[in-house]
Amino acid sequence: MDSILNAIDRQLNRTETAPAAKSKATHAPKTKSTPQPSQAAKTSSCAKNAFRTQTEARDALNRWQKADPTGEKVPHRVYPCDRRDAWHLTRKRSGKRKPVWDKNPDWTRSPAQLAKLEKRFAEPNSR
Repeated sequence: MDSILNAIDRQLNRTETAPAAKSKATHAPKTKSTPQPSQAAKTSSCAKNAFRTQTEARDALNRWQKADPTGEKVPHRVYPCDRRDAWHLTRKRSGKRKPVWDKNPDWTRSPAQLAKLEKRFAEPNSR
């Protein structure tokens, strides 16, 4: 997890120290701004960039939005992983119905939901 946050910090520092070019003819070099998935994400059944808590995901989202407020690839919100107890970032809007985790930043899965999640993906033939 620390490696993901360090990669985000390095990327943010690169964009802050780079000279701002206002000309339409020149574009800033495109760099990959998304951190690589953590080892925990690779070993689980989820290969997306994962954050342990909603707070960590929201902090990364805020840093990303501050670094590139008008970027097309900048995520808009966080959401819980459907494969394990982790959080991801997404560019998708939530639509008319706001998810419970967007309404309550302290939202966590109940122990029953976590048990169901663990059981669902503990089986060898799971998704």
